[in-house]
Amino acid sequence: MALTELLGALPLVSSGMPKFQVAAIYLAIGFVSWYIISSTTAWYRLKAFPGPPTTGFSNFWAARAVWTGKTRKIFPETQEKYGPITRIGPNALMVCDAATVVNINGVRGGYARPKDFYDCIRMDPWDQTVLSETDSAMHNERKTKVYAGYQGKGEMDLEKDVNMVVSEAVELVRTKYMHSATSGPKPPLDYTRIARHIAVDAVTQTGFGKAWGDVREEKDHFGWLGFADMAVGYVHTLAYIPAISKIVLSKPLMALLGPKPTDKTGMGAYLGLIEREVARRYKDGEAKGRPIKADTGRSSMLDEWVKHGVTQRTAVLEVSAQLPAGTDTTASALQGTMLYLLSTPSAYSRLKSEIATGIREGRISSPITDQEARKLPYLQAVLNEGIRMMPPLMNGFPRQVPPEGDTICGKFVPGGTDIFVNYIALLQDKSVFGEDAHMFRPERYLEGDEEHRNRLFKTTDLAFSHGRWRCLGQKLAWLQLQKVTVEFMRNFDMQIVDPMHPCNLRCHCTPEMDDLMVRITEARLD
Repeated sequence: MALTELLGALPLVSSGMPKFQVAAIYLAIGFVSWYIISSTTAWYRLKAFPGPPTTGFSNFWAARAVWTGKTRKIFPETQEKYGPITRIGPNALMVCDAATVVNINGVRGGYARPKDFYDCIRMDPWDQTVLSETDSAMHNERKTKVYAGYQGKGEMDLEKDVNMVVSEAVELVRTKYMHSATSGPKPPLDYTRIARHIAVDAVTQTGFGKAWGDVREEKDHFGWLGFADMAVGYVHTLAYIPAISKIVLSKPLMALLGPKPTDKTGMGAYLGLIEREVARRYKDGEAKGRPIKADTGRSSMLDEWVKHGVTQRTAVLEVSAQLPAGTDTTASALQGTMLYLLSTPSAYSRLKSEIATGIREGRISSPITDQEARKLPYLQAVLNEGIRMMPPLMNGFPRQVPPEGDTICGKFVPGGTDIFVNYIALLQDKSVFGEDAHMFRPERYLEGDEEHRNRLFKTTDLAFSHGRWRCLGQKLAWLQLQKVTVEFMRNFDMQIVDPMHPCNLRCHCTPEMDDLMVRITEARLD
């Protein structure tokens, strides 16, 4: 039967209503019916898991929590109310259990990345990177090729690259912000800003072989940080609403409105910059695929990737993913650690003392090396405690339960369910970290027997994920954490300008901190 004949047989047509209006009404009725049926089915599928009332029917509760920038507060409170496995959407559960994190990220666990979510974090709307690839085989292939670069293998020297950036930061602070008897008053330092500049320069220095110069010039080159501040809330909120993200990220809409390398501003301009920089580093014609060395003469991640068979297009994609993956996450760890140190006099003094003793005994070079830093027990305790209190990801990217389902926290979870990790609740678990888990107290990592200490360190290490999905940039991030913390502590004494309101903090997914203003004076290492 033709559509017009079908509509003509419907009761509404007899009222004289135009057929296009009748069609619209029945389409609306069909949509509502579909929504009710699909929502009821989704609710029933995970009805055994408690959560906020609307989460069984809609993703908007979780999306709203992300949009507010208060996930650091909302998700832990929700988890505390509803239990270790909480429903946050029609097909989404959130956990705060260390054993589950290990299981869902294990090589043989069978968990995958849900495509709808990871498509939202692509830097290039047309292609995947190791950060967003959802096909497990392709992800493993990509990771194998880029792994050597992230680990500083071959002709790279990650430490030397990070040393250059940190030394520039120390010199800038000493020259422009440090009070002394002869210099007179100096402006306070926005530590949050310089931490972000350090992270950007460290990534571009190691990735391209040449830093953008954010630290030296105190400038947000190419507007990257401004773009990140503008976009991150939208991106992470959209990722929690698959029905909308599929439309927004559809190829027709991206072709019309998406970023293009020829754009003058925003994401497109950034992608264009990456394309030009990578192209400059490849020879044309017969030598294509063999990079030109960076201006420093040393190898960079880009050079190492080419050695391992990374094509020019793939190199563009992977370089484009470095900044979002490795800047604000590292910066938030630098910021959070320093905030808690400056707010905890006992920890501040004890770390100062450990550094002073190491310098006197010749165990700390200038700048400190990775090996030297790892032999300073209180420094390692401070850095782990900083990561625990301010993890790089608050509400981790999801994994999808394999088709056969799995048992999580004692309950069977159907296949295809998205599992999110509540890292704040996980890293403040009193059964692991003690009754004072909500407090910054680095000493906890030095107490008890070896088995107890190892459990604390291993649980904290989950902040960088686990197994095949483990953060590739952890080594670079840890180098920055160690070197920045020690070099700033050995060179300067720092004081929060406004202890009643030390900074502004928001969190959509990664903590974002602004305006941690500190007064700088010359260090006294007694």
